[in-house]
Amino acid sequence: MKKSLESKLSEFEISKEDIEYCVELYSNLPNGILDKSFIEKLTTNDLDSLSHRLSELFVSNFFYEKYQSLLSGLDSGPDLTLNINSRRVNIEIITPCLVENTKSHIAVFENENRMKSKPIDIVEPNSFKLRISSSFRTKLSQFEKWKGKNIISSDDINLILINIGFMENILHGNIEELRHVFYKETMTVLHRDEQGIRVEFVEMETHAKKQNHEEEGEKLLTQSYFESNQFETDIISGVIVTDINPLINKRTYGYNGIIFKNSFNTDSTNAFLDSLDLPFKIYEHPDKHFMEQIKNNDGMLGWK
Repeated sequence: MKKSLESKLSEFEISKEDIEYCVELYSNLPNGILDKSFIEKLTTNDLDSLSHRLSELFVSNFFYEKYQSLLSGLDSGPDLTLNINSRRVNIEIITPCLVENTKSHIAVFENENRMKSKPIDIVEPNSFKLRISSSFRTKLSQFEKWKGKNIISSDDINLILINIGFMENILHGNIEELRHVFYKETMTVLHRDEQGIRVEFVEMETHAKKQNHEEEGEKLLTQSYFESNQFETDIISGVIVTDINPLINKRTYGYNGIIFKNSFNTDSTNAFLDSLDLPFKIYEHPDKHFMEQIKNNDGMLGWK
């Protein structure tokens, strides 16, 4: 099998060193974690299939290093399954690659420490949100089908892992901005009365602009998937967005990553997610503590 994988990878423009590294990772994984047709799915000259397969390989190794014998796979279900304390964690991997770019500038220091503006390509924010949104909806639909076939259960911890490690020109801040895909936007409104300054938090659904080719214009795609009443997402416990690609990231596992929990999770589900001790940041609203303080103070800022 190692020779078959090496032969397949050699059909792509990959260095010998990187091929050997991938084959080593493949050899480290016990049978049953990657699906049986893993090598067959590497289609010659299809860079998309290469990215998806390598992503599965890298993510599987990432979790295997942490969970060892607790990790398994399922050909007819989610990519990875963890069995921890009599509870099952299902992880489905998706690897979006193509996204629109836009021009920006960064400050660089040249001779004599003079600062200069340098043009760079970065991911276009709206296009990025649309790709993540599409990835989420695709896998949400897949989980619903698995539930209908009793392959998974609503009692399971079901996670969608979106690996953006094969996208180009991603900035760290792009990942944080994905909160708008899963949660509502919160506006702070101030009111002054005899008692002082009262604070009201107004939540609004978030949207991304999508090209409407039929009407030659744009339409707004509603998001806020974990807080909007327009979607039934209870089956998904959370989304992991990370950039696992050791061929680019110096072969270390110090990747960027964030977990967006479903707002409709039970306390026990959230506690279980926390207990997994995954090496990713769990998203919290940047004003969470301020908002809690205001709510605990009956909406008052505390001064007149």
